[in-house]
Amino acid sequence: MRIFVVGCLLCMGLWAKSYIISPLPLPKQEIINLEAGSCDKRCLNKLYEEGLYFSFIGRFQDEQDPELRAKLTLALQELAILDIPNASNGNMAKVKLALLMPKKVIGRYFSESIDIILSYLMTRGADFSFEVFNTDTEDTQAIQQAYQRAIDAQSDFVIGIFTTKGARELANNIKISVPVYLPTINIHQVGSARIPKNLYFGGVDYESQIELIANLAQGEKVVAYNDNSPMGQYLGSLLRSKNAKIVYEQSVDSTTAKRFSSVMGQQKSYIRSNVVVFNTSGARTGLILSQMLIGDAKPKKMFSTQVNYDSALLNSVQYSGREELYVVNVISGINPRLLEYASLLGRDLKYNWVSYSTAIGVELLLGAQLSEQERFFSERFLDNQVNYINKIYKFSGKSFDEYR
Repeated sequence: MRIFVVGCLLCMGLWAKSYIISPLPLPKQEIINLEAGSCDKRCLNKLYEEGLYFSFIGRFQDEQDPELRAKLTLALQELAILDIPNASNGNMAKVKLALLMPKKVIGRYFSESIDIILSYLMTRGADFSFEVFNTDTEDTQAIQQAYQRAIDAQSDFVIGIFTTKGARELANNIKISVPVYLPTINIHQVGSARIPKNLYFGGVDYESQIELIANLAQGEKVVAYNDNSPMGQYLGSLLRSKNAKIVYEQSVDSTTAKRFSSVMGQQKSYIRSNVVVFNTSGARTGLILSQMLIGDAKPKKMFSTQVNYDSALLNSVQYSGREELYVVNVISGINPRLLEYASLLGRDLKYNWVSYSTAIGVELLLGAQLSEQERFFSERFLDNQVNYINKIYKFSGKSFDEYR
């Protein structure tokens, strides 16, 4: 087998993107696969076990298996391709972390969460073991059995990726001994009168964000566009509950967003000089916005929650910035090395709040092992919930700029 190494960073099929500014061009490295045919999981494991690390890396094609991703990290370290610094305090204990999730239910968050956890621990240079426990469903028995397996594996803490249903099962029906952190759920969504002391939450407080938007609207008439997803409907219900003066409301699916100009004529009188609130995804907001702003009915101001602090909005709309779109956001500055390692695994910490919340959870659960100076994040737990600060950002078409 002929495998060549070129340059000196990492590229597995695509160039690594750097967030560290330098006056010099960034060096790059590519492991080039000259073998014909694919290499499945069994093939990759065989290459790794035989110590054929160049071949293993060269034939690694965005494999989603967490065990293989962990082996990729070890192979890169073995070849000194991935420069992982030692923890600055030099005495971090080995971390045994478990990821608990119903893989079929949470879909794309499965591989995203694994990559962000690995990115954080790699950046720290921590000695860690990491195991995934699949619950299949969000029923009490399934979660209990998987959680017990994590305990039996002597995990130090557990990160759980669940919907609101699974979070409520954990809060109400399962005895929590080893700490569990839920990055996707806010404590207000659970509705439990008594939260177990070892159950922690990292989700965005959308209720406070919607309340902030309602206050910013200052009593103006409101037009609301709600995504037809559960999140969009939830945000729409929150807006209604805040006594916003909603004069027009519409549920938007992908087809409606693409053909928004065809219904613009019926909505001009509502849109013109009123406030528009987007409870739609970044991609759909971009489609609506592009069509709305070429017409002669311009809104007075436009607002959205965390759902539109999204690179998809930056990439999907031609926007002059003259009309005012404001987005509420909790993501703050991120350690550049952590951004770099996440980027190497193809993950976006800059705009993806679930990834951001997951990384915060790992740090907060490490707890006493880190001094204040060593922390990457300023957020802390307050009554078992990550305490975020809502900030207003103005969308310029090319970036989100904090509004002061």
